[in-house]
Amino acid sequence: MPHLRVRAILVFGFDKAQRDDPVWRKHLEKLESQLGGRVRAIGNPTRQSVALR
Repeated sequence: MPHLRVRAILVFGFDKAQRDDPVWRKHLEKLESQLGGRVRAIGNPTRQSVALR
């Protein structure tokens, strides 16, 4: 299998509950440190999770 070079990672569809989760924050920080700022988390962090409604 050829080596795959990742140019960037886009994370879509997260909400406030996911953004504030300590496990997710730690994972996102690891991605950002390894990819040198090439991670974009795109979501609606002002919205609550559907499961919490």
